[in-house]
Amino acid sequence: MRKFFVVLSLIVVLAISGSALAADKVYTWKLQTVDDPGLMEYKEISVYFADRVRALSNGRLDIQIFPPGGLVASFEVWDALRRGVMQMSQHYLVYWQGKEPALRSAQEWPVMVDPLQGLIWLYEGGGIDFMNRVLDRHGLVYIGATPMEGEQIWSKKPLNSVADLKGLKIRAAGLAADSFALLGASVVTIPGGEIYQALERGVIDATEFTFPTVNYGYGFHEVTNYMVFPTYSGGGFYDWLVNKKAWEELPDDLKLIVDTVIKETTLRYWLKVRLETQRVIKILEDKGMKFIHWTKQDMDTLEKARVQAMKNYGRDSAIFVEKMDSMMKIMYELGYEEKK
Repeated sequence: MRKFFVVLSLIVVLAISGSALAADKVYTWKLQTVDDPGLMEYKEISVYFADRVRALSNGRLDIQIFPPGGLVASFEVWDALRRGVMQMSQHYLVYWQGKEPALRSAQEWPVMVDPLQGLIWLYEGGGIDFMNRVLDRHGLVYIGATPMEGEQIWSKKPLNSVADLKGLKIRAAGLAADSFALLGASVVTIPGGEIYQALERGVIDATEFTFPTVNYGYGFHEVTNYMVFPTYSGGGFYDWLVNKKAWEELPDDLKLIVDTVIKETTLRYWLKVRLETQRVIKILEDKGMKFIHWTKQDMDTLEKARVQAMKNYGRDSAIFVEKMDSMMKIMYELGYEEKK
C-alpha cells in the first residue's frame, strides 16, 4: 500500500510538472503580411497584433512579422501556409481563387451597402463557419477579419464615365478584374508592390488596389493624376489565416488571446483608418489630385457588372453559389435592392 501511494504521488508530481512545462512552453510563429513596412497598416495591424499577443501571453506566443516577400512571394503565401513555412498570414484570400472556387470574391462585395457589411456577414451571418468549412480541406483555419475602406480607381488619364473603362489598361484583381473586363477593360493582375512601377512605365494606365491610405503609402499619387469616386465596393476585409496543425497544437488560452487581439486590433485600426482616409484625401487635394465623381447611372452600370461577375462564378461552382446566397441575404437585410 505504501508503495502504491508513493507511485501515485510520483504520478501526480509528474502530471503537475508536465502541466507547468506546457504552460511555460513558448510557441514561435512566423506571419507574413500583405502590407509593406512603409504602410501605416504594417505597423497598426500586423505589428500591433503580434506585440499585443506577445504581451498578453507573457511571451508564450511569439509571432515574428515578415513583409511581402520576406518568406515567400505574395502569391505563394497560400502554399507556404499549407506546408508550414509560416504559421499565419494577414492577407487577401482572393489572390488564390484559382486554388478554390469558393474564394472567388473572397473578401469582395458587388456593392457598398454598409462599410462593415463584410464583418456583419462573417460574425453574424455565418461567414466564418463557411470559410472554415471551405479552408479545412486545404489544411487552413480562418480566424478573423479586419475591415478595409472602399476602393477607388487611380488613373493617369481622366475617366469621365464608366464607358471610359473600355480598352483601358488597368490593374485589378478578383471581382474588380472580372467586372472591369465585362465592361471592356484590358485587365492586368499584379501584386500591390509592383503597381507603382507598372504605372510609371506605362504597362498600365490605371489601377484599383485596396483604399486611399494604402495607395497613398505606395505613392500612387506620384504616377497618377485622377481618382474616381464614389467607392464601388464595400465591406472588404483583410483575412487572418492559420496553418491548421499549428492552430490545433496551440493551447486554448493562447487561442483565446489570438482571437481577442484580432478583434481589438480590428476595432482600433478601423477607427484610425476612417480618420486617416479623410486626412489623405485632403493631402491629395492639396497636391493637385483631380477627383472625378461618376453619376448614379455610371455606378448602376458598374454594379450590374459586378453582380453579373459574381453570378458567373456560380455557373460551375455550387459552393460559390452557397456563399453568394449567404452574402446576398445579409445585403438584402441591410437594405440592398438589386438593379434591374
